[in-house]
Amino acid sequence: GNNYIMVSVFQGYIHLEPMASRKSSDYVKAFRHTLDWYKEFGHKPTIQRLDNETSDAVERLFREEKITVEYVPPHNHRANKAERAIRDAKNHIIATLGTVHPSFPMNLWDELLPQCEITLNTLRPFAPNPHVSAYEGIHGVQYDFRAHPLAPCGTSILVHETPQERTTWAP
Repeated sequence: GNNYIMVSVFQGYIHLEPMASRKSSDYVKAFRHTLDWYKEFGHKPTIQRLDNETSDAVERLFREEKITVEYVPPHNHRANKAERAIRDAKNHIIATLGTVHPSFPMNLWDELLPQCEITLNTLRPFAPNPHVSAYEGIHGVQYDFRAHPLAPCGTSILVHETPQERTTWAP
């Protein structure tokens, strides 16, 4: 049911939040989820730079959260530092979708966003300390590839459950 992605950047970390539509209520919901997500890891954005896509409801949310809003001139992508990160995220998502198995149901594209976010941020530097990845900077630990190995998104796999592991009539 998602058709859009809100891309936010904080200290070099790119967070991807799926959205059903571009309605004001969906923007508020996406911003709320994003702010809550950053707070979960002990980070609180204090400045939000926006292009000209906003609403009274979004501005009200920022006032409630005591976030200063700065607007960049419309159609001037160079004025917004986040534009480079947005382009990186867009290219990463397109490349990921271009390499999924042919039988992958494309209506599940938004299910790939968590892994896209992990792979993207393990490759990007954390702004306050460029010697660590953006993932490590936000989460406080390096991504553990041994505990959570990553395979290419949309890879077709076959799982064999032995008769001892599955229920009596399971396929």
